[in-house]
Amino acid sequence: MGFLRKIFGNVRIERIKFSNFDPNDKGFGEQLLQYFQKIISQNMDVDVKIGWVKKDNNFPIITITKSMDEIQKIEGTKIVSIDFNIWANDKKNRNSITKNLSTTLKSIDFPDTFEPELSEIRSLDLKEKHGVYRCQLDLTIRVKVDINKKELKTLKEHQKKSEFYEKIVLGESSFGGEFLESKNNYILFNPSVSRDSLALIKKDKVLWKKKFENIVSFDFANDGSFAIVATQLTKKEMGKTYESGGHVYIITKEGKIKDIKLSCDGLSCSISPDSKYFGVTTMGPEWDVFYFDNKGKLIWKKKFNKRVGGIELTKDQIILYDKMHKETRKEVMKLNKKGNKVK
Repeated sequence: MGFLRKIFGNVRIERIKFSNFDPNDKGFGEQLLQYFQKIISQNMDVDVKIGWVKKDNNFPIITITKSMDEIQKIEGTKIVSIDFNIWANDKKNRNSITKNLSTTLKSIDFPDTFEPELSEIRSLDLKEKHGVYRCQLDLTIRVKVDINKKELKTLKEHQKKSEFYEKIVLGESSFGGEFLESKNNYILFNPSVSRDSLALIKKDKVLWKKKFENIVSFDFANDGSFAIVATQLTKKEMGKTYESGGHVYIITKEGKIKDIKLSCDGLSCSISPDSKYFGVTTMGPEWDVFYFDNKGKLIWKKKFNKRVGGIELTKDQIILYDKMHKETRKEVMKLNKKGNKVK
């Protein structure tokens, strides 16, 4: 328990037993989310509602959502991050709820194999314009998982390539990054040490480098003609608006950029195999799905009144998932090109 004391300190409160979840289970992240929703609801000493979505007439409320659920296979580590947002109409109530929530989280007896890390409390008040007092706490849990040896070998080869591209873009290699390759050998690269930047590479030469604030996801057309980037709200926009709202950017292979404002923070994006269309999902509370042509013309926008995370465009369909991460996501529904549900 030494690691937990380092993170949480010596807290003299009644301990909460942690449920026995298997990190190798595909539904591990969802099990954690449901566990925290239940445990917070049962152990709060102040009167507050627990929910998924914030509603102005429902304050005070704690929204509990999962911001990360993925496996870092090379390290053999599963990472799940849970976001706790406290919303209230006055600071005193907000502070009381936040303190109670923090104490409850610190009282959980995690197994020795788990590495929990609780973030600092972040105040995100919009009191001047809206009378809203908000705080956010993030709990990130890391735990070891089993990885297939053959798959691990492939991943290490991929990592070696990414470090090569990193050296081309940044002049040195350290952690590599993510890259996508078109059929005509263009490489779209996102360095790990500079997550808010993208570079286009052709024949080991950098054609352009671009910066985008708060990148959540990106995709690259099979014909190499354009890339898309989904982002969250920018720092400049934060504090000016009550609701969130991100962007999707189209970048041509020549480096020209088109900015499209979204209804909420961008989440997942995908380009069709024929490079003619792309789709974007947004975060809650909207959970909107947008479908554009490759020039950025909106074809349709849909709301399905349920959590939608990942998106994948196939030849004839748009597949929606409950989350972004491919290793843990589950299919929610399939749509045709007109946005209608199909079986």
